[in-house]
Formats: sequence, structure tokens, C-alpha cells
Amino acid sequence: MTVRPQLEHYGDVVAHIADMIEETKVFPGCLGASMTRDIGSYQIFVTHNWDSIAALDHYLETRASSGDFDFFSRWLMDEPSFKTFAQDDLQDSAEACALTTRVKKGG
Repeated sequence: MTVRPQLEHYGDVVAHIADMIEETKVFPGCLGASMTRDIGSYQIFVTHNWDSIAALDHYLETRASSGDFDFFSRWLMDEPSFKTFAQDDLQDSAEACALTTRVKKGG
């Protein structure tokens, strides 16, 4: 998710998202959550990793019904942008690294 807070509420949005991140990390099915900020553009990027699409859907439904997203949306310049990515099913990260190395070496 990418959000652009109103400048006067930047700190409020960062604090609210930081609290949400900590709650998200213990949500069933969450493998990790983090926030990254682009200080130059004041954008905030939130990423989550989930063990299944069902777990992500349950999380989003829970957050939406609790009003968490509505709470801080009044402090945003525009609607949040959401993107979902699926990770390829490689056996492990070592295999992914080996594949990347072979491709870079041309073989």
C-alpha cells in the first residue's frame, strides 16, 4: 500500500501506521510487515507478506470492518494505492540465488 499524507498530518499517519504494523505482525497468517518512507515525496509504503491469499483477505476484511483504514484516511491527500504481488514457488531462497547467479553469468 502507498499513501500520501497531508503534510500537517505526516507524523500522525506515520505513528498510526507504525501501530498497525505491530498489530499486523501477529495477525494469523502474517509472515512479516514493514513501513518504508520516501522523505523526498512524503510517501509511505507499507508491505506485508502472507502465507495465503485467504489470510490476506481475512486481514483486509478485519481492518476494513474495524474502521482502521477510515480512521487515518482523513489525513491523506488521496486514496491509498494497493498492489498485490505473488511470490514464485521456488524451493528456497538459495535456489533463487543460484538461478539469479546462473542467469547473470550467462549460463
